[in-house]
Amino acid sequence: MGSKLNDDSSPSAAARGCDDEPMNAAADGVSGRTVRPRSDVGSHDADAMTSSDDDDQRSEQARRALTSASEIQVWAIRFGLLGDENRLKILLALHRAPGITVGDLAAAVGMSDNAASHALSALRVAGVVAADRDGRYRRWSIADREIHDILHAVGASHSVLHPQH
Repeated sequence: MGSKLNDDSSPSAAARGCDDEPMNAAADGVSGRTVRPRSDVGSHDADAMTSSDDDDQRSEQARRALTSASEIQVWAIRFGLLGDENRLKILLALHRAPGITVGDLAAAVGMSDNAASHALSALRVAGVVAADRDGRYRRWSIADREIHDILHAVGASHSVLHPQH
């Protein structure tokens, strides 16, 4: 893309709410208006061509990032599950204390047994958590490695109850 001319009749980029001012722009000291260096409209120097080529590469890479619709859906579901405060509390508690029962989990996160069970069910259907039978109890843990890694990335820690990895 070529550089824009400074047109005194049009509002500045800041007034339009965008941040496309060049790095070498400066305030004129009187009106506070941004003064950008002027350039010839028809000039096509090497920097402009390189910038255009870089922009084309960026656009292509951005398109490639969106080619797998199914993967995007999976991530949207994951982030949606993490976006609910109660489910996030449950996941943080499961991360710290894997193998916990619904009743103990509900007490730990301040929810009713029914509400915790309902949230766990949604997480289980999405493949985020799994339960192992232990007699008459079901012991819950995180089954999705990506969710586990996200929890680590936001600072969730393990306890002595969690197997080392």
